[in-house]
Amino acid sequence: MRKFSVLTSTVLLSSCVIFSQDKGEFKNPLFDLPLEPIATSSGYTYIYPTLIEYRGVVDKDKIIGVGKCQMVENKMDRVTLKCQIKYDIDVKFRELNYHTFVLKGKMGSNCIRVEEQIRDLNVGYSFDAPLSSQSNYCIKIPDDISPK
Repeated sequence: MRKFSVLTSTVLLSSCVIFSQDKGEFKNPLFDLPLEPIATSSGYTYIYPTLIEYRGVVDKDKIIGVGKCQMVENKMDRVTLKCQIKYDIDVKFRELNYHTFVLKGKMGSNCIRVEEQIRDLNVGYSFDAPLSSQSNYCIKIPDDISPK
C-alpha cells in the first residue's frame, strides 16, 4: 500500500510539473504586469505567452488590438512573441510579426522601462533585421518584487 501511495504521489507531482511547463509562463514575473505607455502614441499593453492586447491611450479597458501569439523566446531580460494581430476595424487577423519586449533598466524610483521591438515576418526575420516599429513602456514596480 505504501509503494502504491508513493507511486501515485510521484505521478501526480510529475503531471503538475508537466502541466505548468505546457501552460507557458514568463521566467521573469515583471512581464506579467501591465505595460504602461510612456508616450501618447502607444496605449496600455498586456502580454501573455499566447496573447497580446493593445489598449487605448486614455481608456485602458478598451481593447483596440489583439494578437494570437506563440512564445519563441523567454529570458529574464526579454520575451519574444510571434503574433498575428487583429485591430478593431479588421475582420480577420492580418499582421504576422515578432514582438520582442526588452527590459531596459530603471527609470525613476518605481518604473522599469520596457522597449517593444516589432519586426515584420513578411520581409524575413533575424535579430539584426531592421525594426518595423518600436514603442516604450513603463512597468510599475510592485513593493513585493525586487528587481535585480
